[in-house]
Amino acid sequence: MKHQDHDWSGIYNHLRESLYEQQIVCSMSTQLYYMPETEDLEGNPEMHEHLVPASYHRVTAVGSAKRLMKDEAKEPSSIVQSLRSCIENAQSEDQGVMRWLHVMRDEAPSSFSSFIQRIITRQEKAEKSLKEAQQQMENEREEREEKSQTLEEMAVWCDDIDWHWQQMKPIFAKVADQKNLEGWEQKLRNLKGKVHAASPLETMDFQTAQGLYDQWESLYHETQEYRSF
Repeated sequence: MKHQDHDWSGIYNHLRESLYEQQIVCSMSTQLYYMPETEDLEGNPEMHEHLVPASYHRVTAVGSAKRLMKDEAKEPSSIVQSLRSCIENAQSEDQGVMRWLHVMRDEAPSSFSSFIQRIITRQEKAEKSLKEAQQQMENEREEREEKSQTLEEMAVWCDDIDWHWQQMKPIFAKVADQKNLEGWEQKLRNLKGKVHAASPLETMDFQTAQGLYDQWESLYHETQEYRSF
């Protein structure tokens, strides 16, 4: 299935929101280096050791989602793998960011406690949006896999009923006119064409399949009655 058929805009928006929140985290935490009361605040250097790669992974994730959204990627599957990896790596680094932010809050002068708490709140928002992007990716992956499995099952069903049709067609011709037989075959050809093109199946397609089976079953019973004479 082509990844350009997938709507990446929702995932992109979640990632962009996450990146924005972490930009504020970067700005506020770096600002602490340039104020006398907090220039040597315990935990800030250690926190940045995690914040820098966390930010990098978010930047890369946003860029990957944007390329997928705009269909610029020549090898979309590798871009998706990269995107998923960046989200997971950012989440891993986020744990260190949050751990050291709490150290910073505890070690900061009381007048800066609320300032650092605002940084923590921003980081929490960054993590929440990142998790939402990951969850949407997972939900849509499961949906794509389910649709793919449905297509495979329908393809097997089409081939199976076509085989049975060909076996019974000479007998069906004795109880049905040629126009009805040709109509059945045309409907099956149309359905098989859609399945083999991996086009999304709609309710009407399942109704068509049910109609084909019902007609086949009806003709089969008629031939049994015909044989009994």
